[in-house]
Amino acid sequence: MKSSRKEFALTTLYALKPLTRTKLKVQKDFFGRVVSASLKKETTKAKTDDIVKSDVWYHFKEGYNNAVRKNVLMSDLY
Repeated sequence: MKSSRKEFALTTLYALKPLTRTKLKVQKDFFGRVVSASLKKETTKAKTDDIVKSDVWYHFKEGYNNAVRKNVLMSDLY
């Protein structure tokens, strides 16, 4: 009984693989520069604070257009 345990322990010991350390993945932008995630959150928060604190607000009204329209034919262009 003891020999079977030893054999099992030895076979499992030989089957074990050494631990491989995983490298930390660093976020990079398109140009390969390291991007810090914490800085992104702070800058976006600062931008929204500036927008909310401003006195000017604009609301887009869909379907409303003040553009002057004129029909143009291809013969007018040549």
